[in-house]
Amino acid sequence: QRGVFEAGWYSKPVIVSDFKQLHWAVKSGFNGAFFEPENAGDLASKILELYRNKELCEMQGRNNNQMTLENHTMNKCNEKVVSMFKNIIDEGN
Repeated sequence: QRGVFEAGWYSKPVIVSDFKQLHWAVKSGFNGAFFEPENAGDLASKILELYRNKELCEMQGRNNNQMTLENHTMNKCNEKVVSMFKNIIDEGN
């Protein structure tokens, strides 16, 4: 998942293996695409799609940057940690 966010910092789209653990970070057609695991042909077709369509590539890159900024800035991560601690404390009372 880290690679998805790192690409997002640089406004790049991503193409990742279709694993359910990545579905929250990658929205197919929005900020990237999934390819069938162990299917080089499927990966190649996804790469070619972005290579041949500069507008799509740039749009998905912008969207990946947007998702990265919404979910992975220091302030956002700090908010999540504080919220988690508050929930733990509230459960203990």
